[in-house]
Amino acid sequence: MNELMETVFEQQMGLYIVHNTDVRLHQSFADYRHYCMLLRRSEQDHLHVYALLNDLWHFFYYAQDELFLEPNNSLYYTVRATVLKIFTTSDSAAKVQTWTQGKMEEAFLAAIDVTNMCIDLYKQFIYSELCQSSYYSLVTQFRSIDTKILFSDRFKVYIEHPREFTEMQAYLVKLATRNAMKHEDELQSLINDTIQRIQNMQYVKAKISY
Repeated sequence: MNELMETVFEQQMGLYIVHNTDVRLHQSFADYRHYCMLLRRSEQDHLHVYALLNDLWHFFYYAQDELFLEPNNSLYYTVRATVLKIFTTSDSAAKVQTWTQGKMEEAFLAAIDVTNMCIDLYKQFIYSELCQSSYYSLVTQFRSIDTKILFSDRFKVYIEHPREFTEMQAYLVKLATRNAMKHEDELQSLINDTIQRIQNMQYVKAKISY
């Protein structure tokens, strides 16, 4: 699992870029990698789960004015960009950010908690419908592959544009957006529960440190 997170950093799969190419999180990952065991066990070999974890870690650690969306990656990873937007635009997420900003460990633990929440939502609202679609096998194939390679010059030698992949991404974005609207109350309730758990964790950690 640690190798997958390193791949995310080395392949620059993140949706966020930080002013002056700040690499504090990458350099500090070794100190917190053991927390990756807290990720849902069934997803601990999923490269794109670690990519989401990395994005959320950035979101919780840095101030909003330090973060910029990487335009090309936002197109390469549109599904992840959609999931990130659904969560980070909520008022609750902004509150958590004020508790974790500038705190490496707290931000990483918050990111793990929200990543697990996204996994649970995926399994609850999206997975069954995906299994019945023609895109299921394609999703499985890319589970541990950086899909950005499909847009590289090297890949274009074989195919000009990965049409099937972009159609799959559009389908998943539609699924995520539709279910977020359809289950808005349940989603907000789960986000609030997750936020409350993170807040409790921050409180306990502060008391122990004190």
